[in-house]
Amino acid sequence: MLTQRKYRGKIDIIADVLKAAELGAKKTHIMYRANLSYTLLEKYLGQVLDFGFLTLDGNTYKLTREGERFRSNYVILKKMKGSLAREWKGLSDEKTELEKMCAPIKSQ
Repeated sequence: MLTQRKYRGKIDIIADVLKAAELGAKKTHIMYRANLSYTLLEKYLGQVLDFGFLTLDGNTYKLTREGERFRSNYVILKKMKGSLAREWKGLSDEKTELEKMCAPIKSQ
């Protein structure tokens, strides 16, 4: 099962649809695995088909090479984003420490 988030952007939803269909999947399986309503499923399936990320073989959706490339780049992006978030947190913590060092000393 894919991870649930409070808010997903277009790229995240497309990535979830492609992940759900990576080994071949029917529409309902993609809908449940990607955690989409039927209306959103229809919207995003149409888009990923238009983008050439999936093909439809009978009633089974299959990932294309272009879809695999998108997913691969998406995974790299998510890893980089996580790494940058950790670095930013570290920088923020360091800034807080520097600010504490510059705070006036309180007399007792």
